[in-house]
Amino acid sequence: MAEALLSVAVDRALEVVVRKIERGERLRAEDLAVLTIAAVRELNKRIDETNRRIDELADTLNKRIDEMSKALNARIDETNKRIDALADSLNRRIDEVSKALSARIDETNRRIDALADSLNKRIDALYALLGDVQKSIIELARMVAEIHKAVMEMRAGAR
Repeated sequence: MAEALLSVAVDRALEVVVRKIERGERLRAEDLAVLTIAAVRELNKRIDETNRRIDELADTLNKRIDEMSKALNARIDETNKRIDALADSLNRRIDEVSKALSARIDETNRRIDALADSLNKRIDALYALLGDVQKSIIELARMVAEIHKAVMEMRAGAR
């Protein structure tokens, strides 16, 4: 409820600031703060959406990994039953199947490792982007403070 009220308040304040910009009016420190809050809110929405997409991708990948694991376990169980039933006559065939499964498992592990590396790089890039955004916000806040100070000095000098 409070977030919705805050969002409405920011939206209305932003509309006022946009109208000031359209009319070519000079923006006050409060107006710049509203613009900063709106920018941060938009960035937060983008970050939330990116996080949601990453979570969905991770869930999908985990399901695929589980399915692959179940399929491999089922094949291994079937192979063990054949070994018990056919013993000596199937030993060579079992060795071939085992090699093929090991190769598939190795390939699956390589794919999982590559995917994990890719996800880690994407997450690292997001954190770097967040750091850049934070630096930009800090710089904007510093600039707003300087502008506010200059405006206050101009007002004091005008009196």
